Amino acid sequence: MDEEMARTVVIAITAVGAVAWLAALAVMVRATRERRATASEASEQFDVEGMPPAGTIVGSAELEGQPEVLSAKLAERLARDGLGFMGPVKIVACDRREVVFEAAGQNLGAAAYGGSGFRRGRVRFAGSGTRTRVDYAVETSSRGIILLALGWLTLALGLMALVAAPWLEFAHVLPNPNLRAQAVQTVQMVHFLWPPYLLAFLARQPARMIRAQMEALVHNLPYA
Repeated sequence: MDEEMARTVVIAITAVGAVAWLAALAVMVRATRERRATASEASEQFDVEGMPPAGTIVGSAELEGQPEVLSAKLAERLARDGLGFMGPVKIVACDRREVVFEAAGQNLGAAAYGGSGFRRGRVRFAGSGTRTRVDYAVETSSRGIILLALGWLTLALGLMALVAAPWLEFAHVLPNPNLRAQAVQTVQMVHFLWPPYLLAFLARQPARMIRAQMEALVHNLPYA
């Protein structure tokens, strides 16, 4: 491989890597903003006293039925089924206006949050005629914050690799005819570029699953 060809290979690989890094940056920014947005939404829509706002998922629905009936149905379903695949819950308080619950294993330490992905939740009922407004807030575990922090760290490492790899190629590999074929090894920088995608996905997934579970649980209450 001549020097011109090797130079073209390094530049092409670096350009593709730069696009991948910029895309990873966009993914991390979006994931971080989503978590902050839930905090803002929680503070505006729901009183989450005693809960850290970051990572709190909120939602609401207008349902047919009286508050005391829907509250009793929710408590019964939570006591029996928990939050489905996210594990059992412990009901802390229950009356006609509110149901408060928490992850059943949360007193066992931080590891107890690993499977469930949530800490505690509160569902409130406000009746108006034959219909009831249901507002819920569920606090997710701190695992999302940790994963996002790791994602930003790996993004920084990816930028370093994006700069260091071509510099090493141009400084030490391309000038040596016996090593120019190793120009293709610039592609190894990919090992520093893909982790932010995975970490952002893992950080966002619990919140999406909890929201879907709560939406199904709340909207199905009139038919329980």
